[in-house]
Amino acid sequence: MAAIQEYKCPCCGGAIAFDSRIQKMKCPFCDTEFEMETLKSYDDELKSQQADHMRWDVSAGNEWQEDEKSSLRSYVCNSCGGEIACEENTAAASCPFCGNPVVMMGQLSGMLKPDYVIPFQLDKNDAKAIASNGRSNVENYFNGIVDPTKEADNPTIKLTVPNNSQFTEGSTIIIGAEASANNGGNIDKVEFYNGSELIGTSNTAPYQCEVTGLKDGTYYISARAYDNTGTATQATASQI
Repeated sequence: MAAIQEYKCPCCGGAIAFDSRIQKMKCPFCDTEFEMETLKSYDDELKSQQADHMRWDVSAGNEWQEDEKSSLRSYVCNSCGGEIACEENTAAASCPFCGNPVVMMGQLSGMLKPDYVIPFQLDKNDAKAIASNGRSNVENYFNGIVDPTKEADNPTIKLTVPNNSQFTEGSTIIIGAEASANNGGNIDKVEFYNGSELIGTSNTAPYQCEVTGLKDGTYYISARAYDNTGTATQATASQI
């Protein structure tokens, strides 16, 4: 019986066949074309190569010491079944075999004692409400946690334009703000914003910004005060 000749693509390892249209051997997987002489010489070269005599060193290495074994933990990956070895303090890692993220749930048992417990003394509406110093109640609350006897050092700022004010389209609007420093220093500047766009800066009192050319619509005007240390406070926006 005649021998069967088969070739595999040297590029991708797929089975290749003779393409009568191009009179060459062509791989249907990677579309690489080969001359018959090229494949024959490649096949002869493979046949002339000697098999590698691979000798594996299977002798056992040094054993783990007692202090090393006590700090090791072993887990089984639920995705591929591979064994994951890690230190005793490891709570999350990636499987070295399949790459899936794993969480060592046994490391997350027990309870942690918090340094502080902050009670919810304010409901949502009270937290968002603005106090007389221009800051929200929740800002005053957290600022007071640092030192209950000491007032916050960040500046105080409040817009003088009332919320929901109405103006004639195209008219000139003067946006003012009252600002003061609470750190014993002074106000360095007040920035005025239309949404997120900076529209003006004032460095001296009275702090004002002139706005012109506004089209008919709704705009959210706010201001930000900076004291001489760079500490800033954002005023509550006014809708105009």
